[in-house]
Amino acid sequence: MKTKILLLLLAGLPAALAVAQTEPPARERGATASQEEPEEVVVRGRRIGELRAEVEDARERAYELFNDLNSNDEFDVYCHNESRSGTNVPQVVCRAQFENRISAAAAREYLSGLLSACHGGRFTQDCMFSNADAGAISRAQGMESQLPGKREQMTDEIFRVARENDEFAQAIIDWYEASQQYDAARKRRKD
Repeated sequence: MKTKILLLLLAGLPAALAVAQTEPPARERGATASQEEPEEVVVRGRRIGELRAEVEDARERAYELFNDLNSNDEFDVYCHNESRSGTNVPQVVCRAQFENRISAAAAREYLSGLLSACHGGRFTQDCMFSNADAGAISRAQGMESQLPGKREQMTDEIFRVARENDEFAQAIIDWYEASQQYDAARKRRKD
C-alpha cells in the first residue's frame, strides 16, 4: 500500500514540475494576486482600561519611591478612593501628609471658633451663618495659609530627590509618558 502511494506521488511530480514551469514568474503572480486580493491591515492597540491601569501603576511606583527617598515624612504621599457627588465612580485622591495635618488643624480651629462664637456649642443656623462665625473662618484660614509654603518645600524636595536618584527620575518620566498616552487615547475616543 505504501508503495502505491509513493508511486502516485512520484507519478504526479513531473506534472507538477511542468505546471510550475508554465506559471509566470513569482513577481508577476504577486502583482496579479495583490490586485485581486485586498491587503490585510493589522491594527495593534491597547484598550483604554489598560492605559489607565498603566498610569495608576506608574503613579503608585513614583509615590512609593518618593516616600522611601524623601527627607521629611510630612512629604509622604498616600492615595485613596474618594466618592464624588453625582457619580458612583470613585476618584483617586493623593495627598501629602502635611496637607492632611493642616486640613485637620484648620477644621479644629473652625469648630473651636464656632464653639466660642455660638455660646458654648449651641450650633444654631442663626449663629453659624452670622458674622459670629467670621472669627472661626479666620482661624481656619490662618492654619490653611501654611499650605503654599509647604507645597513649595515639597516641590523642592521632589526636584532634589529626582536629581539624586535616577530610579525616581525615571519613575516620574514613566508616569508622565503613561499619562500622555492615556490622555491621547481618551481624546481620540471622544473625536
